[in-house]
Amino acid sequence: MQFCSSCGVVLNLFEFPERELCSKCFEKLHATNAEKNGASTAVKKERPCACSQVPADALLRCENGKMSITTQDGVALWSGEMDSAHQMQTILQQVGRIHSIRNKRKKSQK
Repeated sequence: MQFCSSCGVVLNLFEFPERELCSKCFEKLHATNAEKNGASTAVKKERPCACSQVPADALLRCENGKMSITTQDGVALWSGEMDSAHQMQTILQQVGRIHSIRNKRKKSQK
C-alpha cells in the first residue's frame, strides 16, 4: 500500500501507478504550476473534431434489421445491427472519417 507524499491518503495504484501524489494534491500542484507560468486555469471551449462531423446530406435508414447512415448519393458511411448497442461518438467518428476520405478522393480525381 502506498500513500500520498503530500497529504498521506492511500493512493489508488490502479488509476495512476507511477504517481506519488493523490489526485487532489496532483490537481493542486498542477494549478499552482499553471498560475506560476502565467497560464489561465479556465477551461477552453474546444470545437468539435472535424472527424466527428456528420455531412449535411446524411440519411439515417433502418432496413432489414440494420441501421445505416448514407449520403443522398447512396454511399454507406456507417452501418450496424439494430438489436446491438452502439456508441454514438464512435459512430460519428467513423462517419466523419469515411466522409473526409471520400472528399479527399473526389478532390484528387478532379
